[in-house]
Amino acid sequence: MKQHHVLPGWATATAHSSSNSKELNSQKANRRNSPSRALIALNPPSALNDLKPTMKLKKRLLVWSTLLVLCLQPSAYALDIAGMKIDDDAEIENSHLKLNGAGIAYKAVFKVYVAALYTSGKVSSFDEVISVPGPKRVALTFIRNVESGTLIRILSQSIQDNTQKSEMSKIIPGLIRLSEMFSANKNIAVGDVVTVDWIPGMGTVIRVQGKQQGAPIKDPDFFRALVSVWVGNFPAEFHLKDALLGIK
Repeated sequence: MKQHHVLPGWATATAHSSSNSKELNSQKANRRNSPSRALIALNPPSALNDLKPTMKLKKRLLVWSTLLVLCLQPSAYALDIAGMKIDDDAEIENSHLKLNGAGIAYKAVFKVYVAALYTSGKVSSFDEVISVPGPKRVALTFIRNVESGTLIRILSQSIQDNTQKSEMSKIIPGLIRLSEMFSANKNIAVGDVVTVDWIPGMGTVIRVQGKQQGAPIKDPDFFRALVSVWVGNFPAEFHLKDALLGIK
């Protein structure tokens, strides 16, 4: 009977080989059953790549939606005229007024101020401005520096053009008060705002940069005469009247 001689170390090598083979088979089984393997099986590389544009698209949509929301937010201003921001509403004595119209006043070819008319309801004539209930306001935002004396002369002349001689005597005290108010403000600078308010029960209140100038002028005829400067039958500028009344 032949005896098989085993070379030294062969048995050990064979045992190691058998052990290594079992270990390799175990590792392969583990890889097949691993979560990452399952993920790749469900989402092969090509599918994973397809997800990247979708994620980018979502980010872009988020950015655009944010910008759209910002653009749709209401602005504090309704108009930008000659670089001046004009409010689209005004609050007077707890009354909310809306901008009726606005336009530019000129002296020769020079822009002087932006006038804006605020009322409680839409108006399109001088009589409607006077009769509309509640407070009302004419706001002047100056585009250039103006001496108050020059402004008073322009206003006085326009008031005379729109007021009958028989009625002038009634408003002279108011004109004197108006002159006194502006005497405290020798110059009106670019960006300054002068407001002329009619407040029922109080009268005509004039403010320069938000500061009230003297006591209210109670006579309603004075406000009627003063507002005629801008929207009367013979206004200082017809194009400005049309702009304030929203007439195109």
